Amino acid sequence: MKTENKIFIIVTLISGIFYASMMAGFDYITGEEFKIWKYVFHFTFFGLLMGFMARYNHKKQFKKANSDTLPPTDKTNS
Repeated sequence: MKTENKIFIIVTLISGIFYASMMAGFDYITGEEFKIWKYVFHFTFFGLLMGFMARYNHKKQFKKANSDTLPPTDKTNS
């Protein structure tokens, strides 16, 4: 499995569960009852958003790191 996919899955699960749990805790403190569809909504959309952002940032950093280490190309010989 590619590193980008692993990062996407891990960040999606961790951030989605954390955010949805925090929102459920806030609802509990304010006296609202627990709604599973709201929990799933928060988990899914926030988790996917953070997963895509982490994947994008990883690809961007990987591309930058590789471009810094590659030797300059000499196009005068072509």
